[in-house]
Amino acid sequence: MEVKQKLSDITVGLTQFLKSRKYKEACINKYINTWEYLEKYMIKSGITSYSREVGEAYIKDRIGDIPYYNFKQSEKKKVRYIQALSDYQERGIIYLRRLRVPEIAFQGKLGISFNGFIEYLKGIRRTELTIKQYKERLNTMYLDLQQSDQDISCISAPYMVQYLSRLDKTHTDATRNTIIMTIRVFLRYLCTENLLQNNNEGYWQGKRILNIQDIFKILFIPSSLKPLTFQTCFF
Repeated sequence: MEVKQKLSDITVGLTQFLKSRKYKEACINKYINTWEYLEKYMIKSGITSYSREVGEAYIKDRIGDIPYYNFKQSEKKKVRYIQALSDYQERGIIYLRRLRVPEIAFQGKLGISFNGFIEYLKGIRRTELTIKQYKERLNTMYLDLQQSDQDISCISAPYMVQYLSRLDKTHTDATRNTIIMTIRVFLRYLCTENLLQNNNEGYWQGKRILNIQDIFKILFIPSSLKPLTFQTCFF
């Protein structure tokens, strides 16, 4: 059953709870700052009572409809502050442990190639942390393909243009760069395993995608890192 209550009543009680648990004032102020933005959202949306569902809607409105593991560190903290509010409202306590994020799972026909790549990484003795990071980055492409009802065979130059364009809208330059670096390794694996056509016959020059030089620009990482050229990006 959805629990509803005035936001101010919950924040006052939770603030006292945090103080009783010896939270530092600077830390408590970060909670309060997030709740103030939540209050503005509720006023703007005409919402008079708080519930967990309201908190989740606020996070979605504030950060976007993207997986938790793609959040920036500062955004994850905001989620924790809102989660604390909901937990306190429902149970009178807050959980001190970090939020448990469901493990990423690549499922169905689309997931076969992604899982094959993960097994390949295990086979060449990549660490668990490295594999976890690869899965988080690859998940952006997996979800992108899944949501558009496409499979591995649909990865082409036109698709890459659209995919990278979407990354630009949802990720910082630094995060986008690391994702591209991982995608480069993944695509090289797909080509090596004959799961994806290579570019020897100009496969990546989609009919609506200009030319090789345009692909260079699309896959160029705007940072101090070496640019990902057409050849270095996939082979």
